[in-house]
Amino acid sequence: TYRWQWQLGRILKAQNQKEQAVQVYGGAYATLQSLRSDLVATSPDLQFSFREGVEPLYREFLDLLLSLDQREDDQRLQLARQVIESLRLAELDNFFRTACLEGQSVAIDAVDQTATAVIHPILLADRMELILSLPGEPLQQYTVPVSREQLEAQTAQWLRELGKPLTSPQGRQLGEELYGWLIA
Repeated sequence: TYRWQWQLGRILKAQNQKEQAVQVYGGAYATLQSLRSDLVATSPDLQFSFREGVEPLYREFLDLLLSLDQREDDQRLQLARQVIESLRLAELDNFFRTACLEGQSVAIDAVDQTATAVIHPILLADRMELILSLPGEPLQQYTVPVSREQLEAQTAQWLRELGKPLTSPQGRQLGEELYGWLIA
């Protein structure tokens, strides 16, 4: 069912009917959420590849949610945050082949957040989206025009530089650029 919903969402998106596509992608996401524990419980021989069969749906749904023009829509950002957290949990479940934190997950808003900022980086193919949660304030969205491939390559290069006995000027520059993308 989720694959049919997903395909319909892609068709609607291609027809530039983004609001309807969000609704249909939301249905596919809800279907996957209801199946998540069942998929984990099946034998490894019957499980399909997570990266090929499930992760793209999450990423396309996030891309669609975060590309809508309503930059100030808190409900849309709440949903995007929920989807990225679900993706991370699904990745863990898939990796360990067991349901992680089942029955123990806590909404980030329920955690005492008196002076803490929470940053949700979302890597998409052509950009990085950041959802920022500050205590007592609505969610904020920031777009960083750096591709997933470029960010991953720079992070790997920076980690190689950190492994050297002395930090080189190049390592410092790489770290400053990463800081600029993620924090500043």
